[in-house]
Amino acid sequence: MKPTIVFVHAFGGPPIDHVMPVLARRCTVHALLLSAITPYNRAVIQEFAQTVTLRPEVPAMHVVGLITSHARDVGADAVLTFSEFLVVAVAKACEHLGLRGAGPGAVRARNKLAMRRRWVDTGIPTPVFHAVQSKPDLHEAAQQLGRPFVLKDAWGAGSIGTQMVKPDDDLDAVFDRTHAAITDARRHGICEHTPDGNGAIQLIAEELMTGAAQDWFSTTERGDFVSVEGIVVNGEPQSLALTGRMRPLPPFCETADLTPAAIDTDTQTRLFGLAEAAVRALGLQNCATHTEFKLMSARAVGLLEVAARVGGTAIARQIHVTQGVCLVDRLLTALLGTHWQDDAPALVPRAAPAAAGLQVIGADAQGRPWRQALPFDYHLIDWTEWLGPDVEVRLERSLSPPAGGWVAPYDASRGALNTASILFVTATDPDRLLDACHRIANELENKLLAAAAFCTTP
Repeated sequence: MKPTIVFVHAFGGPPIDHVMPVLARRCTVHALLLSAITPYNRAVIQEFAQTVTLRPEVPAMHVVGLITSHARDVGADAVLTFSEFLVVAVAKACEHLGLRGAGPGAVRARNKLAMRRRWVDTGIPTPVFHAVQSKPDLHEAAQQLGRPFVLKDAWGAGSIGTQMVKPDDDLDAVFDRTHAAITDARRHGICEHTPDGNGAIQLIAEELMTGAAQDWFSTTERGDFVSVEGIVVNGEPQSLALTGRMRPLPPFCETADLTPAAIDTDTQTRLFGLAEAAVRALGLQNCATHTEFKLMSARAVGLLEVAARVGGTAIARQIHVTQGVCLVDRLLTALLGTHWQDDAPALVPRAAPAAAGLQVIGADAQGRPWRQALPFDYHLIDWTEWLGPDVEVRLERSLSPPAGGWVAPYDASRGALNTASILFVTATDPDRLLDACHRIANELENKLLAAAAFCTTP
């Protein structure tokens, strides 16, 4: 008899059409949806889940209680989420239910202030930081840190509201822009689903870690940070895979996740060890982990943050396709307390040497915003003719709006909210993959302009 799980869904996470087949293969799934979803994602969930409950209107103060009662009603053996904004709520529900989960350390893996304070207490190197609740706090942080420094939402994700504060910036205006971006995200349901993270906005200012991709790679097109994907079982972390990045848009907006990461084996081993130490210090119990590092000069690395979840966008699919490791299956194993299966090989459509999750954003690879908003329809472009037969591009339907959406010019303060769609790109080797992603970023605006002109020609 299959175990019973409750899958709690909100904004973010890996593709639903990657997650659901893995969950249903091993478990009877009951889905609890706490945010609006596209018709496509709803159809996928309905195909694989025994029951689907939609409750997007529930206030943050009642979310833990709702998850707990729903899990009791269906006799759940495990409760899981892939949304950054539900990590704490699900962890608390698991504690109430006596089920395996991330544990009390989940708060430290969500709130960046709590995270850095724990690392300071346990001797893990971390950037100098300053809590910011008000404009006077921001002025004090500027005096302490010097400029430039970074200002971000302590409960945030996806670089929403994150800004690099430069010497000539007006601090009050920076504060207002950050608050406006976070408030706008909350208005769209992109926010923490617990009262602590959904009340007064909490900001953190921290010293800027300067990246040096040129000390790590032979090309300037690769980004200066990587992430380690891992799992924690009974408090013991294990690193599973390394994911690289294409160069981000200024100041920190991610553009593409790349696997493999083009990092040598010795450095990968070193990063795995650093990630495991950082995760262990947070006191996490049973969960997936996503740990980010800055690649700095002289091949030094700086610890950015840890999340108690599977990496977002298409990272889970990329690692499954390129390395045969199923992060979703490993998470199930940790939560059910069983031996991991076979990494779901039957669910890998076709192995690929290199894969990327490329974000469709209204800017070129250097961060220059598009001249105007443009409609995006994946099907109007002949990707093979454009990029060649050794590159395959398909739309990540689970991470993209229905056809007919628009790509707005890039706005640096909106972070991940700039993303109009996600493309899953595979290629015959990592360099060919990077070249294809770079070409798409630089040439897509003109391709869409041409497509729009063709469609309106009488």
